[in-house]
Amino acid sequence: MNSYEFDFIATSSLSSTEVENLINGLSQFFTENSAEVIKKEYWGLIDFQYRIRKYNKGHYFMFYVKSSACKLKEIGRKIKLNNLILRCMVIKITEKEMLDNMEQEISLKLPV
Repeated sequence: MNSYEFDFIATSSLSSTEVENLINGLSQFFTENSAEVIKKEYWGLIDFQYRIRKYNKGHYFMFYVKSSACKLKEIGRKIKLNNLILRCMVIKITEKEMLDNMEQEISLKLPV
């Protein structure tokens, strides 16, 4: 199984509970499609440099997922059908990159 980073931008019209429901729904969707969610992270409501589908802001969130390559196309196709998601980017990452990113985040949170 390969490791992937999924980055999403959702519409700014969502409330905080709707964003939570969307993130939990995507997490459940990944597990239903034989993918293992390693980490999920919400980055917040961020302004765009340019308009995307008539929106000036969007909710950004990220998932680290382990999945087989054959399932990846099906997952990507189904995600693109969701009208709440404006953009989706999938990046194949190595196990080492994923662990390094997680270690950096932990070290930033620890007091010195």
